[in-house]
Amino acid sequence: MATVDTTRGGEAQRTLRADARRNRERVLAAASAAFAEEGFDVGVAAIARRAGVGTGTLFRHFPTKLELEVAVVLERAAGMSENLQAALAEPDPWEAFTTLMTRIVEQTSSDRCLGQATKPELLGDPRIQELQDELLRGVEEILRRGRDAGVLRRDVTAEDIPVLASAIGTTMERFRTSQPELWRRYLGVVLDGLRADGAAPLEPGPPGPDLLSGTC
Repeated sequence: MATVDTTRGGEAQRTLRADARRNRERVLAAASAAFAEEGFDVGVAAIARRAGVGTGTLFRHFPTKLELEVAVVLERAAGMSENLQAALAEPDPWEAFTTLMTRIVEQTSSDRCLGQATKPELLGDPRIQELQDELLRGVEEILRRGRDAGVLRRDVTAEDIPVLASAIGTTMERFRTSQPELWRRYLGVVLDGLRADGAAPLEPGPPGPDLLSGTC
């Protein structure tokens, strides 16, 4: 039977563990906000100041800046999954696709972290690759429904979607303050180009998995 440590030493260890956990949460929250506002160019010293900790504390929890970036992107996974589930629950194939695209582009355009999440160092991380593969499978199901219904051009693939969303998000970095809703205009142009009616053949083909994963 396990015993409860009631000594002062046991209490001190529990306090240290709780403090470490709080510090990690503070660093992650500060990094999440900083990356959303400024992108991945923000330095670790600025993140540590924002979290109210020293850089040594930050590096104890995240030995490299890349580890911190990966942790923030993985934290975003819940929102990404919610977007996908909302689209999958929509019975109309075109509405399902536009729901997905709208939510992805809205988030990418307002959150520089997501807009820059296609950089090779991140996509080469196995945890990010696993997340990406899972999300792409869901996106492909949305696209399949649209193709089968004849409302979506047949040559669009799941790999095209993050590239298109990132393109709009990157463009919005210039207008995020002055015209924060401008992404809707370019999303409208993209959606019209993805309709089945009047679609011309696309050249060249979509990016391959190696390009998306940053291995090429």
